[in-house]
Amino acid sequence: MSNKIAAVLATLIVIGTMGGYYFGNNQGYRTGHIIGYSEGQEYGYKTGYSNGTEDGYDKGYSTGFSLGDASGYTRGHSTGYNDGNAKGYLNGYSVGREHGYNTGYSNGNSTGYAIGYSDGWATTGFNIRDPTYSEMISFIATDRTDDNNYVDTSYVCHDFSYDVKTNAFNAGYRCFWVGIEMGDHTVQTGHAIVAFNTTDRGIIYIEPQSDRVMNVQIGKPYWDRSRYSAPSYDDTVTKIELIP
Repeated sequence: MSNKIAAVLATLIVIGTMGGYYFGNNQGYRTGHIIGYSEGQEYGYKTGYSNGTEDGYDKGYSTGFSLGDASGYTRGHSTGYNDGNAKGYLNGYSVGREHGYNTGYSNGNSTGYAIGYSDGWATTGFNIRDPTYSEMISFIATDRTDDNNYVDTSYVCHDFSYDVKTNAFNAGYRCFWVGIEMGDHTVQTGHAIVAFNTTDRGIIYIEPQSDRVMNVQIGKPYWDRSRYSAPSYDDTVTKIELIP
């Protein structure tokens, strides 16, 4: 082989090698760039998504919690206030009504008794006497107080008892106005009837709304279960007070 041919071959080899290098380099770059870009984009997306989700959740949670807390508090306070107000009103009304009744009854009873006693003594008090059992039964049979109608707001057991006591006084008989307390210490019920201290049978209790003779004993139900159904309240007698 001549030197000229060898030189040409060497040149071609160099050119081919350089051409192959540049071609391969270029091809590898493009391939690597595509793959690297794709993988880098995927990694960056995942990393960015993760960080973005975390940051977004924190901010969203904080904002949502704040708004939710404010909204929940407003609704809770409103509902709680309404419920508390309603319960407080009912309990307050119940306790206040009972206290007012007891206070009014006590004051009215004391005042009425003092005035009635004074008026009775000043007129015909010296003529009043205890009846016999027969006289009491006869008086009760002719007295028409039991024909009156019970009116919850204006004519109740106290009025029935007062009218029988007044009529007995006018007939010349001593009659007791009887205050009865029923129930336990938490819920008490009051009732009024009359009584006569008969000369031959002692104290006899009368229910002025029906003219029935009543067996009133502390610790026992007021309404005789053989005659009456059990009421909705506790009618166990806890106190009996006779006022002449």
